Amino acid sequence: MSLKEKLLTIVNMDWAANRGNRDLIRKIMMLFIVLVFSLVFLPGVVSAHPPKKVTLTYDAAAKVLKVTILHPSFAPSWHYIKTVAVAKNKQALASYPYTSQPGDEFTYTYEIPVAPGDTLVVTASCSMYGTRTESLTIPAAKN
Repeated sequence: MSLKEKLLTIVNMDWAANRGNRDLIRKIMMLFIVLVFSLVFLPGVVSAHPPKKVTLTYDAAAKVLKVTILHPSFAPSWHYIKTVAVAKNKQALASYPYTSQPGDEFTYTYEIPVAPGDTLVVTASCSMYGTRTESLTIPAAKN
């Protein structure tokens, strides 16, 4: 084997070894990018949850439904209660949209006329994940 052939063989070996290293480096970089993406974007999805609690009370004298919602959020401008839907006797009355929430626990009030025996159903929906539905049947007036 001539010196030229030996040099070409050595250069080809180095090139093949370097190509393997480049492939390994690419794989490591892709893994790193996926890991960073996961750490940045998945915590928001993992922390998304429906409202923990929805409490309904009705003030008959004022004809006002009070909806108290417990929905802890570390970022209430993008993880918040998006809608509160109200139905009376299985018929939709209204859906109230929101773009943020005022705190972890808050109360919204809605003027809704009802009669004794009516049933109100309220569904609070999270902007990221889940809903919670509660109902309240209006009792007969006390004598």
